[in-house]
Amino acid sequence: MERKAIACSQIELELLRDRILLDLKLGKQAPGYKAVQKALNRFIAELTYPNTSVF
Repeated sequence: MERKAIACSQIELELLRDRILLDLKLGKQAPGYKAVQKALNRFIAELTYPNTSVF
């Protein structure tokens, strides 16, 4: 299977994050919600501003 690079803006990634969080059906104060939100925010940050020293 061929992999393709997909370019997304930070806004598009944040909208996708919000849609995923909404699908969790958890309250915004729930620990699980906050953990997933933190992980997705970190993922978006890595995609937006990659740390080239890691690779």
